[in-house]
Amino acid sequence: MNNGSKLPPSRDVQNGRNIPAGGEGLGSTAIAIIVIAVVAVVIVGSVGAYLLFREIADDIGSYKYTESVEYEYPSESYTALDVSNINGDISIVGIEDIAVIDIDGQKRAHTEADLDDFELSITEEDGTLVLEVVHEDDDWNEAMDLDIIIPSDLVVRSAVSVNGDVSVLGVNSVANVRTTNGCVEVEVYSADRDVTISSTNGDVELYILTSLDATISIATTNGAISLNDVPLNLTNDEPDYVSGTLNTGGYEIEIETANGDISLKALE
Repeated sequence: MNNGSKLPPSRDVQNGRNIPAGGEGLGSTAIAIIVIAVVAVVIVGSVGAYLLFREIADDIGSYKYTESVEYEYPSESYTALDVSNINGDISIVGIEDIAVIDIDGQKRAHTEADLDDFELSITEEDGTLVLEVVHEDDDWNEAMDLDIIIPSDLVVRSAVSVNGDVSVLGVNSVANVRTTNGCVEVEVYSADRDVTISSTNGDVELYILTSLDATISIATTNGAISLNDVPLNLTNDEPDYVSGTLNTGGYEIEIETANGDISLKALE
């Protein structure tokens, strides 16, 4: 958990719970499955472990109880954003000239009681809005998807999940985007800092302005690398590792996955 000052919501837009008329869910079984899958990655590696993770995703995806939480914060109070999650997707979309940061969280759990066992912590650290999904007693038996709309000039310092897809689109400056089990999609509009984009089990797509000056490295263990129409001046060109410069080179953009394809595409 972070050590910043905890913020009350500038505006608590909605807090709604959906309770079905069914029985209880999987309970702690999902935790045991996740532990088994992690061991499988260590022992088996590569494709077999990835398929097992997909089975886990289907299993823990059968949540029966949901709750929505929505918050708004004035964008003028912040210069950057940090987001961390354990189970769940992260979607960040930048829009020009908006005055608020919109946060929409969808909590999912196997039992009604589990909905109260985790929360979205919102704090502020030196001008950075810090969002962290916190689980009670390190219990990973729940999930929360986050949809966040921010001004396009807000810096995304990090967007990190363990089990979930992560996308950062329409944002001028981004530094660190990664997940362990899931796909990653990022748009890069500026080369004003080093950028790290990664997954362990999942595909990675990076869209970049071809007018930028940047040094790019791309690596995958089990997958294919596609440069498409990006005019990269190659210094290495191997099936599992490609590197080169865009125009005159500059800040480093590192893209990697262990099990998945990587696609580099030009922003129009």
